[in-house]
Amino acid sequence: LVITIRRIAMDYETLRHIIVSTDLTGLAPEHAELLINYVPTDEESTALNKHSHHKDRLAEAERFMWEMLKVERYESRLRVMSYIGFFDELVQSVGPQIDCVLEACETMIHSSCFKKLLEIILAFGNYMNSAKRGPAYGFKLPTFERLLDTKSSDRKQ
Repeated sequence: LVITIRRIAMDYETLRHIIVSTDLTGLAPEHAELLINYVPTDEESTALNKHSHHKDRLAEAERFMWEMLKVERYESRLRVMSYIGFFDELVQSVGPQIDCVLEACETMIHSSCFKKLLEIILAFGNYMNSAKRGPAYGFKLPTFERLLDTKSSDRKQ
């Protein structure tokens, strides 16, 4: 923790103000990510509050934790700062995958063969269920999973 504090290189009051205002220009997302690892647990918070009247005796790491306990929703704020800071990078890394899915959707929408396959599956399902129910006018995608369980009249797969 002390190494992280020194890497950030700002006094506790300034850092606390930056975290409260979730100012990404004052605290790099990498630093917010590092600080998340040192969020005090409930036990540590209780122990620090017990010794708050002796804060001059606390070591640098404990003093830092005690100061950060004054920030309301400290961990949540750090997580938000980290997420916002890395969001553009995340979107860029997922972009090609999103483009691939969109292209696949467009292909399926405009595919006459796929539409014909869906018609055949619907007609086949209506034929098989004609004794139990009336005709269906559509089906949901999870129905495709049940096609694997469909058996022939001689009970073979």
